[in-house]
This record gives sequence, C-alpha cells and structure tokens, in this order.
Amino acid sequence: MNHAKKFASTVEGVAAATSVSNGNVLDHLTKINHNDKVGVSAHRREFLSEIFTKIQNHLDKTTEGKNRVVNFKTPEELHNLIEFKINDTPMADADVLTTVDNILENSVQPNHPKFYNQLFAGCDPYSMSGDFLTSALNGSMYTYEVAPVFLLMEKSFIDFLGATVGWEQADGIFGPGGSYSNFYGVNLARHHKYPQIKKEGMASVGPIALLTSAESHYSLTKAAALMGMGSDSVHKVKTDDQGRMCPDALEQAIVDLKNKGIDPFMINATVGTTVVGAIDPLDAIHEVAKKHDIWLHVDACLGGPSVWAESKISLVKGLKDADSIAWDFHKHLTIPLQSSAITTKHVGLLMENNSYGAKYLFQADKKSYDPSLDSGDKSLQCGRHIDILKTWMCFKGKGLDFIRQEIEKCIQTAEHL
Repeated sequence: MNHAKKFASTVEGVAAATSVSNGNVLDHLTKINHNDKVGVSAHRREFLSEIFTKIQNHLDKTTEGKNRVVNFKTPEELHNLIEFKINDTPMADADVLTTVDNILENSVQPNHPKFYNQLFAGCDPYSMSGDFLTSALNGSMYTYEVAPVFLLMEKSFIDFLGATVGWEQADGIFGPGGSYSNFYGVNLARHHKYPQIKKEGMASVGPIALLTSAESHYSLTKAAALMGMGSDSVHKVKTDDQGRMCPDALEQAIVDLKNKGIDPFMINATVGTTVVGAIDPLDAIHEVAKKHDIWLHVDACLGGPSVWAESKISLVKGLKDADSIAWDFHKHLTIPLQSSAITTKHVGLLMENNSYGAKYLFQADKKSYDPSLDSGDKSLQCGRHIDILKTWMCFKGKGLDFIRQEIEKCIQTAEHL
C-alpha cells in the first residue's frame, strides 16, 4: 500500500477512533439528551469526517503541486476572508467549514514540492496521524497514571538516542522546541557545577561564563538572560571561513576568562549552524572541555540527524563525548512541529535539577509501578504535550533504513546545489 492510501486509511481510522460533529456543536450539546451517547458519537464522527476529508483533499492537491506554495494576501484581505474576532454567539458549522477552507487555502504549504525551508517541511502520513491521535487523546506527560504508553515510549526513544551516539546510558525529555532544549542544556550545565544556585540564586557564585561560537543560535543568549546570568555571560568564540568554531580561539578565551576571575561552566558546540549549516569540530572542542573540566553541550537541532547518514558520520562521531545534546526532529524528518528533545549522559541530573516533589502528583512509595517513570518532576513544565507519539510513529512507520536513505538524499541534493 503506498503512502497516500496508507494515510487515507489512517485518517479514517483516526476519525473513527476519536469520532465530534456537524450542525453547530454548541447547539447540539445544549439540545441533545446527554444520555444519548450514540447521538453524541454520531455528531462528532460526522463533523470530524468533514474536516478530515477537507484535509485529505487539500493535501492531495498540494503534494501534486496543483496550488501555490503561498497564496499571499495582505492583512486587510485576510480580515475580509476570515472572521478572527471571538463572538458571544457560536458560528454555524457550515461557516466553520468554510473558514477551514479559507485557512487551508491561505496558509503556507510545507507539503508542496516547491516548498524549500531548512527549519521545517511537509509531514509524512505516519507522524501526521500520530499528531491527530495525540489531539484525540488529549493527554499530558507527567505521571505514569495519566500517560502510561507515552512515558514508556519516550523513555525507550531517549534510550535509543543515547545508544545511537554511543552513550552507555541516557536520560532526557521532550520539550516545546529546540530553543527550549538548549535552555535545558544550559540549566543542566550550571546545576552540575553550581548546585547551590537552585536554592541560593546567582548571588551564591561569582561571575560565570558560557562559551559558544559566533555563529551559534541566539537561544543560548536568551537562556543566559532568562536564567539571571545576563547576556554578557555569553562569550562568542570566533569561527573559521566555513563558520566552524576555532578550538584554539576557544582555548584562549577560557584562559582569558579565568585570568579575569570569571569561571567558564559550559561550552556549546553546534552541529549545523542556522545560516550555513556549519558543524563545529567536536573532537577538538571536547579535548578543550576535558582539559578545563567544562560541561560540553551540543546544539544538534539542525544537523543531529547526520548520525543516521553514513557519509557524514565522521563529522558527528564526537557526539558521544557530549554531556548533553539538543535535538529537533521536525527539521529533517518530516515530523509536525514540535518534535524536540534534550538528552544527557548524566542520568538523574534532570530530576535533581528541576524537581520540587509536589506530593499531590509525585509519591515515591507507589507500589504498582516504578515511580521513576513519573517524568513530570524532571520537566520545567507540569502539563506537557505528548510530542513523542508522532516522532515514534515516524520512526516505526518508515524504519531506520528508509530514514537513512532520506537523509543521504537530502545531503546529496544539497551538495549538488
């Protein structure tokens, strides 16, 4: 069965499994006998069927290149097409469906064959259906009681990522975007060296520094500002003519900082800079980090999938030496935004860093399962979106061999261009 047919059957399955409705939903819910479960289900099924049909037809047209990548309209034109204002009275379902048509037609089309963007793209049917299922189930990732399947799925995937880069063990968590994953990395690095900051704040330490390349992502600077260290604590290291961090310049920067009484606590290396896709020399940077006993974080949000590309594996084999890694799977692997994670080889540090032990959620004496599966206390969030399902379904539906081929093809195309 080809992908289009598989997707169609998946959509039907999701619609059947999650079965919401036609007519006006609010009107229906206020008039229906709420004991009539069959009526509620039929109503839901009819409405979702209409929506999924529109989505499928639009995707068919878009992937076949029968519409434009963007049907650009001015803000005034869009206001005339779509009523953005929230009203006291509900919109009739027929008008909702018309609005859906306008939304589909006037949005940017990542599934179009002529859509080119290095940060996201069209979605495969497996991950897309995973996203549908996630919305239908509407769960949250904080304890095993509320997300048993997905917490096991996430743990298995984090272990898989650790094994992929060569770690003996791994810890980690999914979060809302690569910038957030980098924030986790900075927070882990700081806590590893200065655990007292969690309770006593920045006043408990002297001046500290984070080193990163001049071409690195701005999220590192945002993290430093948000964490109370200030943007001046981020020191940019010069790069070579290909945008890669210079290890000698990194070494000198560390020496200079120490001579000024400033303590470097983290080095960020980048696997795929945003503008030119440069990959920092991980092995050489690791030697500097090891020499000075500094945490090595790797922002692999753009180039991380190179671990599955045989032609580029030599450039990223140094990931095994990282203390933490930020990942963004939605950039290369046709997974809907957001699909991002932080991984670390320091098992338990995320929990130590972020936990505050809310007793109404997290009880260490649970008997029916291992309470270490409760990930909520090691997260910066409480309610956490289920991002693992769409990611897992992509890998399961395609298989690693096919994913490897896709990545190699992207590399070959880039080199050709």
